[in-house]
Amino acid sequence: RNKSTLVIEDITVNKPISFGINYDLVFTLLYDQITETLFAGHANGHAVQYQKKNELNEFTFLKDYGKLGLERIKT
Repeated sequence: RNKSTLVIEDITVNKPISFGINYDLVFTLLYDQITETLFAGHANGHAVQYQKKNELNEFTFLKDYGKLGLERIKT
């Protein structure tokens, strides 16, 4: 795995799950608990949204916002 791979893991059972459309290094992750969506901001200004799909914390692709005209998306 590298910095452009999204991984979620339940450390109590040591079960990592890789997911995501990776355009560049992931600099920022933002999770909204109300909508259960995860936003990933890439080094090249690309943003992608994922939806939590079950209690196993698996995520599926929801929307690709493309390059937003920003140099980098960082927090």
